Amino acid sequence: MNSFPQTTAEGVNHCRPCQEVGGQRSGMYQWDVTLSMSYEDLIEQSKDKPVSTMYPLVFASNDNKVWKVVADADDVAGKWKDSESRVTHLSAPLLIANLKNFGCIDDEKAKTDPWFNYFSQIDMAKKYKWDLMNHVGMHGAVNLVACVMQGMEDVDQLMHTYARDCRFKGEVKCHLSSKEALKKCFALGSACGNACGNFAPKPRECMEDTLDPALFVGLTERRVKVKISPSGAGPGEALKFCTQSPCKQGRHFTNMYVEAKNPIEFLKSQMDARNKEKGSFYVLMFAMSDFHPPMHTFSIEVSDDESDGEEGEDDDDDSGSADASSGNDAKDEHKDHNKTPKKADEHKHDEHHHDNNDKQATDKHKEKEKTPDQKHQDKGKKDEAKHAEDHKKPSTHKPTKAPDKKKKPHKDKKKKKKKKVHSRTCVDLPGVRLNDIKGSELATLVGKPHASDPLGCTAACGKDLKCKQSIFAQKNKGCYLFKLAAVAAKEYNPGFNSSYCDDAKEKKSMMMMLHQAYKAYVPPSPAPALMPPPLARLLSDLPPGAGVSGEGDADEPITSDRKYYWQIAHVPNLTIGVLTDQGANEVQVIPRNTSCFSTPGFLFMVACMTSKPVYISDRTHQLEPPPFNDRCLAVGGKCGATCGSAQEGDEAVANQCRNQALHNVATSRRLMGESKSTSPYSSATIAKQFLVEEIVAKKPSSSPAIAAHFFFNMFVLIAVMSYFATLISKFPGNFSDNHIIHTWDEIRTHGYVAAQFGSVVTCSSSTDENKMVILRNWIGKATTRPQFDDRDVSTFKKWVDVFCDDGHREGARVLWSAWTDFLDTDPPIGFLQEWATNLRKITWDLAADRSPFDLKWGDGKGKRVLPLVPEQAKQVIGVEDASDGGIRLRIDSLRKLKDLSEIYNSLPHDLKLALSMPSSDDVILTRRVVLGMQDGQKNTNYIDIAYKQSWQKEYDNWLEGRMKSSKISSKDQFQKNVVCTDCNFKTVDMANAAKFEQSMFPLHVRDCSGKNIIMIYCARARPDMETHNKTAPKRDLSGYMWACLRPKAVRKSYEAKRTFKRKPAEETPLLNTGDDYSERSWSSVTGPSQVESLLDEIKPCVEGVVERQNKRFLDRLDDSGDNALRHALTQTYLKYRTVDSDWELARFCSGQITSTERDIDGDEVVILDNPSSALLELISDLHASGKATSTSSGRPLLGLAAVETVGESSFLGASRTVHATAPSLEFLFNVPKNSNQPSGAFQAEFKKQLKQLMGDSVKDMNALVTKEKKRDIGLCVEVSGPGRIIEHIRENNIREIKVLDYFGRMIDSHPHVIVKKDLLMPSAGVRGRSGGYNFIVDLLQFRDGFIGTGDGDLTPDCMLFGIVESRFQPLPDFWRKTLPKMMKNTNGGYDYKVNRDVCLVQAPESFGNDILEENEELTGVSYSILNIIRQRCGGVTSCGTNAVWLVDAKDFNREDDKTVTNEYFHSRTLLGGMATTHMNFANGKRSVYVEENVCTGIAKRPTECLCDLQRKIEGSVQLFWVELFSCSRVMIMAIMVCVAAWVTVHSCRTPWVQDAAGFNFFCGVPGQVSTITGSEIPICEPVRKFMGSFVMDHNTWKSNEKDFMTLVDAALIWFVVCVVLALVACILSCRGIMPAIVRTVIRLEDITYWMTSLNVLYWLVLVFFMVIGMEPPLMYDPPVFMVLLLLLNITQHSMMNHYKVMNETITEISVWRSQISHTLVAPLAISAIWSGTKSAMGVIWKNADESFWKKKADDNTENLNKLTAWVTTIWIAFAGCIAYVLFVQARHTLEGFLTGATSNPLENVRLHSSLLLLGMIAITVWDAFISLWEADRWLETVANNEKKNWLTRQATKMLLSGRKNAWILRYVIDFVCPIYVLVGGPYGIILVCLAAYASTVHSLRM
Repeated sequence: MNSFPQTTAEGVNHCRPCQEVGGQRSGMYQWDVTLSMSYEDLIEQSKDKPVSTMYPLVFASNDNKVWKVVADADDVAGKWKDSESRVTHLSAPLLIANLKNFGCIDDEKAKTDPWFNYFSQIDMAKKYKWDLMNHVGMHGAVNLVACVMQGMEDVDQLMHTYARDCRFKGEVKCHLSSKEALKKCFALGSACGNACGNFAPKPRECMEDTLDPALFVGLTERRVKVKISPSGAGPGEALKFCTQSPCKQGRHFTNMYVEAKNPIEFLKSQMDARNKEKGSFYVLMFAMSDFHPPMHTFSIEVSDDESDGEEGEDDDDDSGSADASSGNDAKDEHKDHNKTPKKADEHKHDEHHHDNNDKQATDKHKEKEKTPDQKHQDKGKKDEAKHAEDHKKPSTHKPTKAPDKKKKPHKDKKKKKKKKVHSRTCVDLPGVRLNDIKGSELATLVGKPHASDPLGCTAACGKDLKCKQSIFAQKNKGCYLFKLAAVAAKEYNPGFNSSYCDDAKEKKSMMMMLHQAYKAYVPPSPAPALMPPPLARLLSDLPPGAGVSGEGDADEPITSDRKYYWQIAHVPNLTIGVLTDQGANEVQVIPRNTSCFSTPGFLFMVACMTSKPVYISDRTHQLEPPPFNDRCLAVGGKCGATCGSAQEGDEAVANQCRNQALHNVATSRRLMGESKSTSPYSSATIAKQFLVEEIVAKKPSSSPAIAAHFFFNMFVLIAVMSYFATLISKFPGNFSDNHIIHTWDEIRTHGYVAAQFGSVVTCSSSTDENKMVILRNWIGKATTRPQFDDRDVSTFKKWVDVFCDDGHREGARVLWSAWTDFLDTDPPIGFLQEWATNLRKITWDLAADRSPFDLKWGDGKGKRVLPLVPEQAKQVIGVEDASDGGIRLRIDSLRKLKDLSEIYNSLPHDLKLALSMPSSDDVILTRRVVLGMQDGQKNTNYIDIAYKQSWQKEYDNWLEGRMKSSKISSKDQFQKNVVCTDCNFKTVDMANAAKFEQSMFPLHVRDCSGKNIIMIYCARARPDMETHNKTAPKRDLSGYMWACLRPKAVRKSYEAKRTFKRKPAEETPLLNTGDDYSERSWSSVTGPSQVESLLDEIKPCVEGVVERQNKRFLDRLDDSGDNALRHALTQTYLKYRTVDSDWELARFCSGQITSTERDIDGDEVVILDNPSSALLELISDLHASGKATSTSSGRPLLGLAAVETVGESSFLGASRTVHATAPSLEFLFNVPKNSNQPSGAFQAEFKKQLKQLMGDSVKDMNALVTKEKKRDIGLCVEVSGPGRIIEHIRENNIREIKVLDYFGRMIDSHPHVIVKKDLLMPSAGVRGRSGGYNFIVDLLQFRDGFIGTGDGDLTPDCMLFGIVESRFQPLPDFWRKTLPKMMKNTNGGYDYKVNRDVCLVQAPESFGNDILEENEELTGVSYSILNIIRQRCGGVTSCGTNAVWLVDAKDFNREDDKTVTNEYFHSRTLLGGMATTHMNFANGKRSVYVEENVCTGIAKRPTECLCDLQRKIEGSVQLFWVELFSCSRVMIMAIMVCVAAWVTVHSCRTPWVQDAAGFNFFCGVPGQVSTITGSEIPICEPVRKFMGSFVMDHNTWKSNEKDFMTLVDAALIWFVVCVVLALVACILSCRGIMPAIVRTVIRLEDITYWMTSLNVLYWLVLVFFMVIGMEPPLMYDPPVFMVLLLLLNITQHSMMNHYKVMNETITEISVWRSQISHTLVAPLAISAIWSGTKSAMGVIWKNADESFWKKKADDNTENLNKLTAWVTTIWIAFAGCIAYVLFVQARHTLEGFLTGATSNPLENVRLHSSLLLLGMIAITVWDAFISLWEADRWLETVANNEKKNWLTRQATKMLLSGRKNAWILRYVIDFVCPIYVLVGGPYGIILVCLAAYASTVHSLRM
């Protein structure tokens, strides 16, 4: 920096007053400041660093404490105050030479192009000028060499030599080696490759767009680069830019320039005293070529009147006679050079270079040693031999002209006619077979001696004027000539050689055609081996011979001694082509009027150089004091008095400047105290150590601010959690258990696999879904039964369709009855499939408004719903359908369909009826139906018989056919399965066929022997629904829970084990059937072992209860009018109410637990309140038969509870025991005064009155026994007897009875029952969905014939259990897609059997592609992606529906009493499906995922979906705690992950590993030795250079190198740890252990994903702190952090795109909504986490039943209110943040205007970052915001309202379209933001927090 000026006089650098906007600022001055920096320092600063240009800032201070910016980039503007352009920055020297446009002939003259000075004529100079396009046509590629010469003298000498000695055939080129051609070059550069966009194979000398360095060995080491302006691209791009204007012909290179690689070398040479006279550096450009293309020339003489030419003499194109201009060339040479002889040792040129190609190496060596004169003497001797040799060796391709003396005179003595000479040229295409244009064939020469080789064939074409193309085939020695030439090649084969022939003037066109012919050539891989001579040279290059064959040998090494042809392409002049310095080492700061430095006096001034221009609008902004190297690339300054002042300042300031000046020996002033004579006006240079100090990087982890410290640590924790969540979720995709997944096409012919399953069950459950949803599900299930292509076994033996009604709805039972009636008519399967298809894609709202019996829906599509033909549709619906199509049903099917339609329309939407069966007992309906798999006319199970004389014969023929197909010989037996109905659908008996009247016809006859589908409706007992005692449910026999008898309690010997090995040889049918198929007994408990094992009393008890319930319910139903059909269907389904196992019988005997006591024997007994009627009857009957006593003690096992006091009373109370007594009834009568009625008369009258009250329902009243007891309050009558009578009386609850003069009532209508505890089990069971599925599994396992128990049981011990929720409809191929996944190959792959290692086959949830199901996308997409990943290792988890489970009796059964309470489906939490999968994983099972859509669901409403999401989070929390305390594997894995996370977080905060060891392990500061390797590993130094050059500024790096290298060392440690873990994983994977470990990881991921739901709260709190805080809470190194995020996002998106391809249901908008769901439902997640933890503790410690989602009626509203408040709060906070930021900006602006104060830049960054981050969160919930406030419909109305102005409508449409295109924001945040920060975009720093937020939020479950 220059010294401070001391004068105000103009003419020199002086102090001048500065001006404010409003006028002159009093006493303030400014002056011009000159800053300079040595070139050496600039080079050192820019060496290996990205910064080469520096811009100045000027700081000033009067006290060395308060510093301000007094000048910025505005003060060094390029043009200011005058028109002179000024330097605006300091930069390292940059030597650049702009080149002229060169390569064509234009209007340039000798004044600008020195080329013209070396020729006598301008035309001659233009002729010899280098032609780019001609060069490209001849050689294809272009090789340019830039030769930099110092001084124009060397350039002139070189030009003169070339122009004199190297003229040849219209070109100036010398045949020289690199050493010879470039020996005078000061520096070299090169460019090579395709030019001007033309295709050509690159020569082998070209390497990465520059020539091989081997060409320049032994020459100068200085280098220049060839570049293109303005992009600055390298040599490859420089050759591509060509223009035509102003070329007269051809094209030329444009905007090419040369740049010195190391400018210092040039500057030093220029400053050398020895080179001062040479002057500048000039750039000469050479065009180097290695060869000439293979060409032949022919001279043919043709008479004027001849049409065909005679064979003439041929000559090489290099000979003088072949070129018409050769004579002129010789004249020019003679004229220009006065016959100056050539020097043998300088610029030799071999004129016969084409003849040297086919010589041996030794000959060529000898030839090179000869002088041109010697060569000329030998030429004549060798011509003849060479001509013969040329024809022997095709590789030469150079027919030569015989000497004139060899010509023979013509035999014809007549006068010769005048001949016309044609000069033709041919060019070869070795290895190419050109296309032959149809109709252009000229001649075919096969086996002709003169055309038996490529050369002869070419000559044959060249000598024929009509021939344009020849093709030679080596295989048949054939030569084919054509009149037209083709450009395209037919094939590339070494056995072919093609040639183009034409006039010599068309040589350039033929070369262009040659390059086009080779354009499509694709080199073989591997490259073909070299062919033997003579075709070796031509066939070894790729592409072979594409204008690149010729002089040298291809195997000759590339060296600087190898000779090439050199042509001068560019000649510099005195101004263009000269290297000039574009850098600047000095810059002048000329302050503007507002740049005021100081008042006259003492001043410190510092110049700070930055990498970019910095503009400071507010000059009052205070800076932090030195050191300045934390913000400056270079720094320097002065101190002293200014503007004529000799002020020293106060003592402190003077001492500071004095101390600083003492370090500069070159300065001396009075303040130093050395000499009083020193001028007081001199300035001192500030010493370096006062401006530059060691920089300590700021670390948030060590920040003194508590809040900043907290937020940073929390961010690290959240980031680690997010990355670990991503890692764990993607981890399973790296491993595979090599499980082979089979398809239906593989097993469809293996029908025997069906016999390996006891039954196949398709189950659906429902609680409150509407009738449309339920019927849609039933229709879909009816179409899923697969059919094998196997004659022996076409389908499964037991196909079970189960509907579990958890709502216990009467309407569902009636609808089920009508549905099964319809299926029993065997409707065409095609009808059901089409009906199901029409109902597939539907929304929840449509399901509430529309009916499956509509003919068409009014959606504008005209889609048919009920697929009936028009006339039948009218019969069912009553509306005529005019459209064609539909399926015709049989009359009986049509009739049942009409009944189904009527009952469907009559039932309420929710299927709940006022009159219903009691829910205290199970209601299980079981029925077989005849649903075949045939369609339409193919079904022969039925026949319609019209009336005619022979109708009976027609019936008999049909009957015989059915008997034959059914293999039944007895007609009487078969007719029992035949059902016949008349025209009124009344059943008639075919045995009375002779009595049938004509009015009964037509008859509808069906064969019902094939009832192969078992339909089951079940409603679990819910006794708690009918009692007022609502207690917390538990899973054990606790107080106030409901209990029922165990199956062993209803057996004769309850100690015996339960067994299923009871089946006789022939299977007992499930249902007992009589003569009438529709009739059956109330119970199907059959089989000798079953009947013999049961108590005799149990079956009548339960039968009586069921009969009374049915009768009582039917009596209450109205059967008149419209209710007749419902009454009939109720009667029908009551016939199918079954109790088919001892387990079902025992469940009828239940009661509510009041307490647990000890009986007299000391055994635990349970006292039951509200006992069921069946239990009371059983107790009565057992007591009556004496079977209720224990064989050991003789005391009753069960009975009415009686309390007995034992022991003496005390203050603690009396001891008591309970025991069982015989059940009885007690009546209490008041005793009238003076009553002396005899006891016998009273008892007889009592029975009489009791019989009258009970009516005919009690017949055996005499069996009752009465006993009178006298009490103080009256007469008590105890009634005992048969249980059925006693319980019937109890159920009537007689409140008033009169016997003689006595009035009384029944007093014990609410008895308590005592039962041994080991005879009970929980009755209500688990209330959740899994509890319902467990109920179905238990039901089928306890029933006979559905699943066996293993050895000795004829029923297979496997059962397929398919679950499809009622809101889903399975597709017809549901089982065809899932069943094969359960199979595996055996017997070498020819057979299949059940794969017992597979427990689950899971299918995705799909809701139709044409319906935007936004709500389901919140979780469905992430679930699909996760399962695709987990599929590889068999770790797919169930979502609860669309799943098929393998129930294996070997793993799960009810074989003995100990397992009777076990459960197959885990039901301790809300996520039963997931928990069951985890349970199977723990047992070594795996699962499979079907990636295809096999079920179509109805998406839930937004409120329902949000509740479901909350349920899943709560269930995951429950499962987390339950599995953590119950599974050691999960606990160990969780501990390992926690330790890894803790170590990771701790490593991010401090290098604790290195601190503990005392050294770095791999990398450290220079000189530090690693104890592991003994020295630094090789990667450390490149990392150090990269970090210090690109990642951060050099000063910061040097000051903190140790800390940063410690971080690098920590990263390397983690890398080694990861590599070791990867190797361990690979070893375990190879041994087959890894999949099981991975499945444990999956379990951990499933139960912990909810943890990341809390991070959005962190970001909101962080925003609040950033708005009000004073210090930035997060400090990043933006480039490194952005690179990390960019790499993570690239990986994330790559995987996501891969999964999107695999699953077509995954779309961009669905991925976006799935990712933002965690932000949207954050309040629900927090609530779920709390409730889930609370309920989990109840499950673990209290054995509570928390599997049922306790959704209240107002839960939906509550959740909506929560979410509305949440998103509204976010938007209000966003609006408030905007207002606050605007207020702060306005305040700072006003303060700056009034007082000159300024704001802190960090504060602006903090405010804008918080605003942007909060805005991003607000945009994330924008869609939900407008939906929750129901503004979307209003926006749609505004958008479509034409009355609104155009701007309003367009803005509204943009808001709406933003909802569908919001996914674009995901790409903007993930890619645009990091890239913008990396490229240094303005204000990019404020995007860092946004990118950090996105990196943590987007990783959730994705």
